[in-house]
Amino acid sequence: MVFLLLALLFVTSSLAMAETETVEWQEMPYGAWMAGSWSGVQLNEETGRYEGVGPGMGYIMVFNFDGTHVAISAFFQNLYVTGKYEVEGDVIHFIERTAQETTDGGLTWGEPEPVPDESLRWVLGNDDDGTYILFVEEGAEPPFVHGQNAFRYNQVPGVPIF
Repeated sequence: MVFLLLALLFVTSSLAMAETETVEWQEMPYGAWMAGSWSGVQLNEETGRYEGVGPGMGYIMVFNFDGTHVAISAFFQNLYVTGKYEVEGDVIHFIERTAQETTDGGLTWGEPEPVPDESLRWVLGNDDDGTYILFVEEGAEPPFVHGQNAFRYNQVPGVPIF
């Protein structure tokens, strides 16, 4: 499970990325952000979880207004991480996290397991494909490039957040 969690933030992609200009965040980017290409994940109103099975593989990060976050991974099996976040300038701290796994699209879940706290540098960018966040590898220096020293999450409009 630790490998899947690390992959959630640092797996590189074979997508060819054009050079883009990045701008550091000035405030918290609430909302949903996705990496990869997959669909079929929906918010289950009864459980409050994002669940489902769809084609492809990818990751979704949701930053809620109340300081909580959700990270979903569809990579061999689904991984669901919940916790809190705090932002200090260009660093986001993920704290008090737990992870659960499912192999059936969210019908059944394993027991929650604690996940170590983690801090990541992040920057905001815009290009022809829209707004995105780059999570930057530790110690990386600009320019930040997806698949080389950073991992890109595209903004997903219209996803319910709390």
